[in-house]
Amino acid sequence: MKLTARYLKPFWALVLICIFLLFGQAVSELALPNLMSSLVNVGIQQGGLEAGAPEAMSQKAHALLLYFAGEEEKALLEEGYYTIEPESSEAQRISGDYPLARREAVCLLREGLEPEARKALDGAFGQASYGFLLYMQEASASGELEELALKAGQTQNAARPVLPDKTEKPADLENGDTEPSLPDGEASSVPEGSSAAPDEGPDRFSTVGTDPNLEIPDDGYRVDATDPNLRIPDEDYTVPASGMNLTLLPRAESPRQEAAGEPAVMPMGDFAGVEPAGGLEAPLPGAGESFASPAPGTEGGEGHEGSADSPAEWDSPEDTVSKPEFNGSSAPQPENPPQPENPPQPGEPGGGSAGKGGFSLSENGIRGMSAQQLYQLLPLLELAPRESLSKAASLAAEAPGAMGEQVGVNLKKLFYEELGLDTAPAQSAYIWGKGLVMLGVSLLGALAAVLVGLFSSRIAAAVGKRLRHDLFSKVMGLGGPEFDKFSTASLITRTTNDVQQVQMLITMGLRLVCYAPIMGIGGVLFAVEKSVSMSWIVAAAVVVMLGLAMTAMALALPKFKALQGMMDALNRISREHLSGMMVVRAFGNQDFEEERFKGANQEFSHTSRFVQRVMAGMMPMMMLVMNLSTLVILWVGGHAIAESALQIGDMMAFIQYAMQIIASFLMIAMMFIMLPRASVSAERIREVLDMPLAVQDPESPEKPGEIQGVIEFKDVSFRYGDAESNVLEHISFTARPGETTAIIGATGAGKSTLINLIPRFYDVTEGEITLDGVDIRKYRQEDLRNSIGFVPQKALLFTGSVKENLLYGKESAGDEEVLQALEIAQAAGFVGDMEKGLDAFIAQGGGNVSGGQRQRLSMARALVRKAPVYIFDDSFSALDFKTEAALRAALGPYTEKSAVLIVAQRVSTIMQAEQILVLDDGRLAGKGTHKELLESCPVYREIAESQLRKEELV
Repeated sequence: MKLTARYLKPFWALVLICIFLLFGQAVSELALPNLMSSLVNVGIQQGGLEAGAPEAMSQKAHALLLYFAGEEEKALLEEGYYTIEPESSEAQRISGDYPLARREAVCLLREGLEPEARKALDGAFGQASYGFLLYMQEASASGELEELALKAGQTQNAARPVLPDKTEKPADLENGDTEPSLPDGEASSVPEGSSAAPDEGPDRFSTVGTDPNLEIPDDGYRVDATDPNLRIPDEDYTVPASGMNLTLLPRAESPRQEAAGEPAVMPMGDFAGVEPAGGLEAPLPGAGESFASPAPGTEGGEGHEGSADSPAEWDSPEDTVSKPEFNGSSAPQPENPPQPENPPQPGEPGGGSAGKGGFSLSENGIRGMSAQQLYQLLPLLELAPRESLSKAASLAAEAPGAMGEQVGVNLKKLFYEELGLDTAPAQSAYIWGKGLVMLGVSLLGALAAVLVGLFSSRIAAAVGKRLRHDLFSKVMGLGGPEFDKFSTASLITRTTNDVQQVQMLITMGLRLVCYAPIMGIGGVLFAVEKSVSMSWIVAAAVVVMLGLAMTAMALALPKFKALQGMMDALNRISREHLSGMMVVRAFGNQDFEEERFKGANQEFSHTSRFVQRVMAGMMPMMMLVMNLSTLVILWVGGHAIAESALQIGDMMAFIQYAMQIIASFLMIAMMFIMLPRASVSAERIREVLDMPLAVQDPESPEKPGEIQGVIEFKDVSFRYGDAESNVLEHISFTARPGETTAIIGATGAGKSTLINLIPRFYDVTEGEITLDGVDIRKYRQEDLRNSIGFVPQKALLFTGSVKENLLYGKESAGDEEVLQALEIAQAAGFVGDMEKGLDAFIAQGGGNVSGGQRQRLSMARALVRKAPVYIFDDSFSALDFKTEAALRAALGPYTEKSAVLIVAQRVSTIMQAEQILVLDDGRLAGKGTHKELLESCPVYREIAESQLRKEELV
């Protein structure tokens, strides 16, 4: 590809601009999947909250995180936040953003943290968050939470005084009991001032007193029993009392629960020290209870609406007791309890264990919980073994950072909601922001692609133009030896089709050769960043595609080289048929020519079809690989998402990166197919451009003065190329101005070859030719040929007017000179008869005039030059005798100061010549006048006698 590089060199600035734009386009394309991933992960799944430590959290939240942080992370969390008390001026300042600051202590992120410190703090928050999740999963699976709940209840019971209590029950209880069941040996009593009568209404209650001898059960539902007028439903509960708290135990499954298919109320642990808002001790999660399951009809487990099994109204809102739903396995269950369709799996966020004492977060994981439910764990964590907490922190530290980020974002949102911060506007702003960024990146990529297309097209067009110009100029400078190596059809193909292939390579190559590697390498880096575990899929796809590309190239490359040669053959046959159409028709060989063309065309068609099939088969195979890769990524990525090892947005981005990588290798494969053909074409062009010329100008040419026109051959010998023998041998003669030197001989004697040596169409092999005593090889070819008026053996006219054809001889010639040349060439008559005269149109090759008219116009073109040397190569053979005689008579006076060399077949044309050269098989058989040669040269006499009668010879 040296040729392409050589012609791209003048456009290096534009090439660099294209590469820069392609880099920008590739960066834009690579940025879009990452932006889309952020949009899905952060904007949709995370509610617009990015991973990292929150700007603020409640003091309880901060305390909760410290339990699950390692020593280093704990230090970071303690140093990264400072506490603001509820009644401070700072609390008033931030209360607009965080309303909770008016009522509770809030931990605020320190300002001015260095980027490294903030990054470390974000990591510590994520690890602590993930440590919390790991501990909850492990503790619920092992039953540790249940043990801690029991332990907390026993500790509380031991610390509280036991007061007597008495319950009274309405007379119309459904189960027929007249008194509530109390422990053996205990008597129920009603303190003075308390009411023992049942209330009127549909719901039945007992008035609770105290009993100092009553033991506190380990499990139960506790309410504040300090009010002696507190009433509770007696249908579904036995009613023991415990100091300041009343524990409600399920007595039996009520008829209404049986009818509704609901489970009985399950026991739960007694957690000390938690006093939620509302004045009542809220239910704490115990063995088997879901932290994320608020009471029916409540928000966050606060408040209660009536159901078939719980009274809808209480005497006062302050005495309302929530009856939460439970889903544990340690309490009585219905015969066929309903199962969730997709229960969370162990190890997943929100997943738990179904084993003994099983604890489950919720089907929505942490996102389904409230902050108050989280803080109910604080008393239990005080009793938790340090080893369990440390183990969870260690496992979180060893886990991938993405796990902590996912859990941390959920906790972050939970903490913000507790603070009273509305995250919905942040989510909307994030989605709009990312969307606008994606739109801007897309527009920039599109603009870069348009500019690259524009610049690459301009570069390719300019290179194609220069190639065609240089090829044409080179062909114009080719001598006879070079034309013997390249056929006309081949030169036409090289100037047109081959240049087009190179031009197409530049147009596509600037875009693909630079763009595809950037996309491929960048896609690999970004894909590995998203998921290392799935990178093998891309690697396998790339290996398969490269194998396909190499196979296609091995099959197609030899055919590409053959195609160009076949195209040369097609052009040659077509050109021969068109130029020799009259001969073909005259001999009735149309069928033969059709078969000849058909054979070449079928060979070209079959080869081209094979190449096209190979290339066409590449595309569906590549698409199959791409689609299979997508399916495998979805399958593997789906499992990774189920295991919380990958986010949905990251999988979507990975798919796009995989497609970009595969597409880039597909483009490279296309270049592998396009490059060989263009390489063949470039090599064919280079063969012409770099071919050394056999006829060259001297380094220090002679500057011709006024040329007299003396031509002298000095022992000249000549052979064509690698021919074994000379065509001309030892030719010596002198042609002087004012004289006519005629050359005659049998066909193939070398007459035209001798004439072609004078204008240096070929250089002599031996000897020398001089013009005015100077070797013609010392003149510039242009100077030499400007002093010669040449009429070729085959008259050739160019497309244009009569005048334009004559001005080929002398561009500056006026109308008078043109008309004079036409008069001498005996062409003025028929030119004057044309409708437009000198402006009459001449078709390509002079096809609209006769052979004799073409010959005379060709002579007139040479005569316009008024050169010191005229060469007529068998130019009179197409003229009738009358016209020939008139032309020779007019030619004498016009060329009296010029040397005239005439190659003729007819003796009558040269009888009056001052010097006649007789060639026989490349040798000079005779030299002299007509009379002298008749006497001294048998060859000439034989020719003359064959053409003239005996009386005409004299």
